[in-house]
Amino acid sequence: MKIIVPILIFIFTQISFANENQQSFTIRNSNIEVSGNLIFTFEESDTNLVKINELTQSEFQAKIINSSESFSSLEFTVEFYIEQNGQETFLTSRIYEIFGSSTQIELGTFKINDFEIDHNSLEKPFKVKLKETRFTFEETIISKGKVEPKQDRSTRFVSLNLELLERPLAQKLEDSEFKKAIQHYTRVTRKEPENSAAFYKRGVNFLNQGYLKNAFSDFSKAISLNQKDGQSLLSRAVYYEEIGEFEKALEDLNFAIKLDGNFEEAYANRGYVYFQQRDFTNATKDFGNALAVRKSFEGYANRGYCYFALKDYKNAIEDFTQALNFAPENVETLYNRGTLYGLTGKFDLAILDLTKAIEIESSNSLAFLNRGSFYLELRKYSEAEKDFREAAKLGDSNSAIEYNLALSLIGQKKITEAKRLLKNYLSKAPNDRKAKKIFSSISN
Repeated sequence: MKIIVPILIFIFTQISFANENQQSFTIRNSNIEVSGNLIFTFEESDTNLVKINELTQSEFQAKIINSSESFSSLEFTVEFYIEQNGQETFLTSRIYEIFGSSTQIELGTFKINDFEIDHNSLEKPFKVKLKETRFTFEETIISKGKVEPKQDRSTRFVSLNLELLERPLAQKLEDSEFKKAIQHYTRVTRKEPENSAAFYKRGVNFLNQGYLKNAFSDFSKAISLNQKDGQSLLSRAVYYEEIGEFEKALEDLNFAIKLDGNFEEAYANRGYVYFQQRDFTNATKDFGNALAVRKSFEGYANRGYCYFALKDYKNAIEDFTQALNFAPENVETLYNRGTLYGLTGKFDLAILDLTKAIEIESSNSLAFLNRGSFYLELRKYSEAEKDFREAAKLGDSNSAIEYNLALSLIGQKKITEAKRLLKNYLSKAPNDRKAKKIFSSISN
């Protein structure tokens, strides 16, 4: 997950073979335990290094291990890191919620952009951390055959994923073209050893090929020849970001910004570094600094993520709105803004955004789930039922579907099927007190 850097990038792919591996883990704190398997793909090469490509559809089990009070749900954050030479590099985080005593959760697919590790580290390349567990308490007025929520939500929905936009890669070159580019810039550096631009351009090729040490050497040489070379400072900072040396990345980016107070890409990348360090306040400021230089979809979308992380939903919605002015059919941004509209009680606007997202991407099960949840808040039970059934048909196994579908059926007085769904739900979440109350009320 990187910020766009508008420099010419060449990519060369070595001949390699894709493999799949998995790593089991168990993490816990005083309230919750999460365990499961991380499934990931990797490629082997002629060296002792392997490139990890992506985390694939990994499923975990989360369960409450200690709670003495009556609660309706527990929200928690899981952070994922990759380890290399004893150092941790943050990859992404996900926010989940448990209703009852346990639930199945999914990570989804997450691309890692060919992170290189030693082959000996392949058994356990990832570290998983548990953060920010928080119980929520809700009361619901229940009468036979009907559920009337108070102001607090009784429906359950999926929240946003907390991750920045990826830096897009340039068009790939064939092996021969890549070699020609390297040979060309090598001839130039030999003929003109003081030519900092040639070292910079060769370094860009090496960086995107994955030869990080070669790239670092060329960028450092370019900077030594021209200490005011902002592009080389920016590119070396990207190298530092790739290996998780965020403090060194900040040093180069700070200097680049000192040289040019309107260096949009330096502000954006510094915002990315702050985001990786969980410093969302400074990340927000730097994405704002980048936007002050040039308005862009990426700038607004990334700052929107930061506002979301800070739970500043109003500004997050405003930034996602600005992003959509640049890309009106961006499904992820429509989904994010729609979900935030729902979080802030603007259910009609939420439904409009999620409907458009579904029109563009009809297989988006989360959009169906959340739209159904917001229909439920508006007591449009028939529409809610249709969305929950569609989410289930698309293969979404989120536990919120079964529970919410039951509520939509109760609202239509379809008590028999609602009882069956709640009974099945309670077999998997026997300590969900709210679901028990609802089941009891419609069984009498």
